[in-house]
Amino acid sequence: MTGADLGPFAGLVGTAGCAISAGAALFATWSGGADWAPQDADMLKGPGRIAGLASTALIVVLWAGTRPPGSYPYLPALALVLVLLTFATFVAYQLMTLKLTFTDCSDPKNPRKRTGGFRMLESARKTMAEKQETPQMFLAGAAYNPEEAWTPGSIAQARVALLLAFLILVVSGTVALATVALVAEKALV
Repeated sequence: MTGADLGPFAGLVGTAGCAISAGAALFATWSGGADWAPQDADMLKGPGRIAGLASTALIVVLWAGTRPPGSYPYLPALALVLVLLTFATFVAYQLMTLKLTFTDCSDPKNPRKRTGGFRMLESARKTMAEKQETPQMFLAGAAYNPEEAWTPGSIAQARVALLLAFLILVVSGTVALATVALVAEKALV
């Protein structure tokens, strides 16, 4: 189907499709609570809101920049770059989540994820080697206090790395979806 098949409604259909796709992407961003959102109980729940705000601003700039005729030849390449960035960031975020988080089971009825760190304390490393424990097992004996296993600075760095990866993941994915919708809109007009 081409824009010519839609007659005088081609522009309207394209714009509506773009708005609906961008709206769905923003709703998914702003609704929060996704399984892939930061799970650390110690982190604020604001990263999803910040990602939504940044995504909204970028989509508005992108949409306004593509209104003049002929101003969209870069959109397919931008969409591809954003999709690839989203995929790469998703993989990195998942790897970091697996490597840098542990389960705090101090309340067995309500286990929660917490962030560890990049660099373990030498004393924790020695204890785990002597007892042949995993970090999760070691933390169970340390009342699930991450500062018993990792340096405070490396815990802060791990949290910042996870937050940045999450923000890049959500913003690039949301803007990628809106960019694809703009490409479709331009194809119909």
